[in-house]
Amino acid sequence: MTLIRLNDLPESYRDRVQKRLKAYDIEALLSLQKLVRERSKKCDETPYTLLKAKKKGFPLEQKKSAEAFLREKKVAALILAGGQGSRLGVKGPKGALPVSLIKKKTLFELMADRIKAASRLAGGPLPAALITSALNHEETLSFFQKHKFFGLHPNQIDFVPQKMWPFFDENGELFLNESGNLAEGPNGNGYSFHLLKNHQILKKWKEMGVELINTIPIDNPLADPFDLRMIGQNLETPSDLVIKTISSKGFEEEVGLLAFSNNELTVKEYSERAVKKEEGLAYSGMFMTTLDFADFIASKLHFLPFHFAKKEGKRANFDQGVLKEIPITFIKLEAFIFDLFKQAKKVSLLLTDPEEAFSPIKQQKGKSSYEKAQADLWERDRKMYKKIFKKEAPLEKFELDSVFYYLTEEEIQKIEEITFDDNNYLTLIF
Repeated sequence: MTLIRLNDLPESYRDRVQKRLKAYDIEALLSLQKLVRERSKKCDETPYTLLKAKKKGFPLEQKKSAEAFLREKKVAALILAGGQGSRLGVKGPKGALPVSLIKKKTLFELMADRIKAASRLAGGPLPAALITSALNHEETLSFFQKHKFFGLHPNQIDFVPQKMWPFFDENGELFLNESGNLAEGPNGNGYSFHLLKNHQILKKWKEMGVELINTIPIDNPLADPFDLRMIGQNLETPSDLVIKTISSKGFEEEVGLLAFSNNELTVKEYSERAVKKEEGLAYSGMFMTTLDFADFIASKLHFLPFHFAKKEGKRANFDQGVLKEIPITFIKLEAFIFDLFKQAKKVSLLLTDPEEAFSPIKQQKGKSSYEKAQADLWERDRKMYKKIFKKEAPLEKFELDSVFYYLTEEEIQKIEEITFDDNNYLTLIF
């Protein structure tokens, strides 16, 4: 089988591709090529049963237990940040998108603020790791360095890049992108725990006393890196895995649903389901595992299934040695972290309202958009304002500092009336 037609390329491009291919296991690429050529174009028809759950409250005693656990520095955050911001009009990492209403804080800064606020509550720095990609790793690191890590200690946060996989055209062959380089992209977030282990981060966290890892995606500005409700749920029902989920009823976004198939926990992706508009529990991309479970996965599970996605883009075409761009429909293969869920022996579900925790940014306008995320951030701030100050929030747009989301009940009781600054931004200084 031919992986790529090297003889059709000008010599300079041929040498470039051959050099890049040395970074790959050719036998593995041939296996991937076979999978692409044999892939089914039909939806997966394996029977499955959608999961159900009931919404629970968050009693004060459970909140206090979660806060006490956090003060013992037993939680770390894993932030999946391998995506690019091109579809959102941002050059570079998706995390560099300005999203907050007043301060225009980027997704990266919002997450850093929450890590700082949670660390204040914990009485010391809490550890975190960002999974980047080869496409944005250096830019992400430079972005944090430029902004002095947004007040975090540089040793508090690790940056780890995903590996790359090449793209295939619809005939199952490799091709060159519009720049004349081998077309390739990140291999997905499925091997994130493996990366943490390979980079000695799991070992470091274990030595620090970390017991739980909270995983969130960078493109959801409502996600909480140190989620007290998730911690409380795990303390109440000790589990290998706690999944934060939302009801898909009346939901416009194209989401995967939690299900049992072949007696295994899985996520039935929207594109893989024959029935698109099903009511069930949507996979939010947010979950908490024990560190021991993450270490088990990284040590024992070496291969994950591939997910195929059709993408539109540009490829290089050579006309008498001159590079020209032409459109292409190509196949991207990724491994997803939710395929690890079936390995968990005990699983707990935390059902929450989407407006409280789920507003992913996938495009510039419409559903899953930047505009909707901003509106959801403001609505969440309004609810928090009402909870803290016991009165309706102002109608004028404003923004709360992340510290308001990591206050003890005793601290809330001590807060008196605070005025906004000239930019309608409200913070607390301790």
